Amino acid sequence: MFAALLAAVSLAGEPASPPPLLKLTLETRLRYENLSEDTAAGMSRPTSDDYVLRRALVGLDWAIDENLRVLGQLGFHDVVGQKGPLTATEESGTDIQQAFVEYRHRTLSLRTGRQEMPLGAQRLISRRDGPNIRQSFDAVRVTIGGLSGFVGHPVRIGHKAFDDATNRDQTFYGLYAAFKVPPLTGMQADLYALRLERKAVRFGAVTADEDRTSLGARLSGAHEAFDYDVEAVIQGGTFGSQTIEAHYVSANLGYTLTGDRAPRIALKFDQASGDDGKGRLKTFNPLFPRGSYFDEAGRIGPANLVRLGSTLTLKPHRTVTLTIGADGLWRDRVSDALYRQPNLPVPATAGIGGQYTGAQAFVGATWQVTPALSLTTHLSHLNISSRLNGIGIADSRYIGVWLGWHR
Repeated sequence: MFAALLAAVSLAGEPASPPPLLKLTLETRLRYENLSEDTAAGMSRPTSDDYVLRRALVGLDWAIDENLRVLGQLGFHDVVGQKGPLTATEESGTDIQQAFVEYRHRTLSLRTGRQEMPLGAQRLISRRDGPNIRQSFDAVRVTIGGLSGFVGHPVRIGHKAFDDATNRDQTFYGLYAAFKVPPLTGMQADLYALRLERKAVRFGAVTADEDRTSLGARLSGAHEAFDYDVEAVIQGGTFGSQTIEAHYVSANLGYTLTGDRAPRIALKFDQASGDDGKGRLKTFNPLFPRGSYFDEAGRIGPANLVRLGSTLTLKPHRTVTLTIGADGLWRDRVSDALYRQPNLPVPATAGIGGQYTGAQAFVGATWQVTPALSLTTHLSHLNISSRLNGIGIADSRYIGVWLGWHR
């Protein structure tokens, strides 16, 4: 009896196991947009459209124990007041945004199910936060330390509730490694190999299957007042009977002046190859890029493009960030089209006009009202070259204001 009593006291003195942790996550965004004189060929007169994009994400994040986690997240997306046609990334009713199981042990992580997969600077694999509906994949992803491998399919967005589905016409897999470079303080290197297989896609007047491999490297970091983000990608594979030979290079170089809330000056360069019509497909495919690639309007996409720009970032208050910038835009090849986001050719532009596409100027401000609440504004104007104006592509102005909250 004494032994039993001693055992009971011993058990009572042991700390109780922590209960499973169940966390509710909420995120909402209201985004007002006004776009005038949209960049599209064949327009007889300028147009204007303004509307409100509404997004709400509600999730349950359940840490069953120290190794096992389950996350489920519903997304609601709609548009109020838009006169023009809706795009696939604007409205979808209520659908499953994420639903995955994740196992973690030390540096190993295994995640399977519907998930967002932003990697690196999100030039090729992004969360796509700019548009109303984020990018999700039905995938299996394994991470060991800084090395990540995945295979899956992007989600095909439907316009009704609970009709999003696995897009089995596209298969996406790859390896992505990110690591510090020991001899160079503050430098990170990213190396990756990605493969995208798509059925019945169109480039120019040709529709065929595309099997595209992207090999890339990125160096980023900071040293004293300087910061840098440089990335290069080469693409190969096949498009129908054609061989793919495409590339992309990007450089973002910044310098921050000394002092409290010191301004940052940056120079930016991007070059995405275009097709020359000589039997090999040279149009760069940005895969699953950010919706706001060069500015929040997302009018010009990273294909057949050369962009040279600069930005000035100011901190007039510790909670306010102001960015002013300007870009010059050229086509890499006049023989190829002008492209919109994400990789959509503007009709009737291939072989028309010169290399100069136009210039854009923009100003944006973000006020971090509280750690959970932010208010952002963005204004930009795209001035198209007169030669492209002549075939019906108008200049355009964009105004965006959005309020975001999360917990």
